[in-house]
Amino acid sequence: MRQWVLALCSAVIVSGCYVNTPVDTAARPLVSGDRVALDISDAGRVSLGDRFGSGVAQIEGRIKAASDQTLALQVFRVSYLREGDSRWAGEEVVLDRSTVGRTYFRTLSKKRTAVAAASVGGALLAFIVTRAVVSSGRERDPDPEPPEPPISTRFPRFQLVP
Repeated sequence: MRQWVLALCSAVIVSGCYVNTPVDTAARPLVSGDRVALDISDAGRVSLGDRFGSGVAQIEGRIKAASDQTLALQVFRVSYLREGDSRWAGEEVVLDRSTVGRTYFRTLSKKRTAVAAASVGGALLAFIVTRAVVSSGRERDPDPEPPEPPISTRFPRFQLVP
C-alpha cells in the first residue's frame, strides 16, 4: 500500500512541475540534449501526416542533432488537434525546420514543484494522522483493573495417617 501511495505522489509531483518556455532559436540555437516541444505549422501538418497521422499539433522530445535545415529528435509525446496525445518510446525522427511553427524549452518550474510537494505532503500527513486517530476505535482506560486470578481446578489430596 505504501509503495502505491509513494508512486502516485511521485507521479503527480513529476508530471505537474514542467512548463513550456518559448525560445527564440535565432538568439539561442538548439543543441543536442535540449528537451523541447515543437508546435507544428499548418504546412507541417500536411507534410507530417504520413508519419504521425493527421492533425499533429505539437511534438515533444529531446534534440539529438540540429542543423539549419533539419532537427533530429527523440520523440516522447505527440499531441493532436482533436484526438488528444500519444506517448512515444523515444523513436528518433528527422524533421524539416519548415514544419516547425514555434519552439519551447521544457523546463522544471521550481514554484510548481514546491506547491505540488507541499500539497502532496499535506495530504499524506492528513492521511497518516486520520489513520492513527481512527484506527484505535476507543479510548484507553488510564487505570485499568488487574485481571481476576484464574480459578484453580485442583483438589487437595488427603492422606490418612495410621
